[in-house]
Amino acid sequence: MLFSYYASDILDNYDYIKEELFPFTGCFITKIPFLTVYFRALLKTYSLAEENEIEAKEFLLEISERLNEIISKIEDGYYKDQFQKEKIVWENFYNSFIEKTEENEQLLADIRIK
Repeated sequence: MLFSYYASDILDNYDYIKEELFPFTGCFITKIPFLTVYFRALLKTYSLAEENEIEAKEFLLEISERLNEIISKIEDGYYKDQFQKEKIVWENFYNSFIEKTEENEQLLADIRIK
C-alpha cells in the first residue's frame, strides 16, 4: 500500500517507478493497493483459521488496527510531509558532502603545486 502511495501520490510517476523497480519491490506497486492488501489479509486470516481460529482473529484485529493507522497517515499527509522533510535533509547532506569534497580536492591540488 505504501509503495503504491509513494509511487503515485508522492513521487507522481507511477509507471516509471513501477517499471524501474520491477520485479523486485515493483511487484508491491499496484493501482489497487487497498484491495490488494485487504484481499491478502483475508487470505492470510483464512489460512490461519484453518489451524487456529484464535490466532486468525488476533491477526485480523492487529492488521485492521495497523491498516487504519496507515490510512489515517496517508489521508493526513503524514507520509508526504515526512518525505519532503527527509528530501531536504538528504539534499543538505549531499550538498555539504560535495562542498567538502571540492574543498579537499582544492587543498590536495594546492599541496601538489608546492
